Amino acid sequence: MNNKKIFIANFTTISIVLLCLFFFTKACSNLNLGASNPGETTIAKKDTLPITTLRNILGNFDPNNIVFDSGSDVLKEEFKPDLLELAKRLNRPHLQHYGIQISGHTDDTGHPQKNYWLSKKRAKTLRNFLVKEGKLRKKRTEFIGHGADMPKTSNETLEGRAINRRVEFIFYVMDEEDL
Repeated sequence: MNNKKIFIANFTTISIVLLCLFFFTKACSNLNLGASNPGETTIAKKDTLPITTLRNILGNFDPNNIVFDSGSDVLKEEFKPDLLELAKRLNRPHLQHYGIQISGHTDDTGHPQKNYWLSKKRAKTLRNFLVKEGKLRKKRTEFIGHGADMPKTSNETLEGRAINRRVEFIFYVMDEEDL
């Protein structure tokens, strides 16, 4: 009989722990864990845009081809005119409800922690340029760094590493409260 009580007590304890874990996981699923600065995010926003809308915003410009020199977060002059045109397009009245998440990346040379911070600085550099020079509202821009975790191509060659030192843009429909 004592064994039966112990089994029931243990089963009840395990059940309570599992229920707590379930509700804790559900509660945390909507949190933006890891973001430590205003405008910084850890994941892409809700609804990304259809390709026709993206063409309307981007024209012939591909913002995912913006690359950086090794170890640098300085925006190259050659990309500034296209970024200003992008901001001009995004400032059109009918596009005011679209936001941008800018993701920074590095190649795999150097220390992983430094690469993470460098990738974050690259994304923030573009965000600051779009806000200050392009006159985008800060609320419409977010940034995140990925370090060397998401290479576009192999880091085995100089060309591959150059391609991986980049930023990428994700355009999304903003929530009503953010407009």
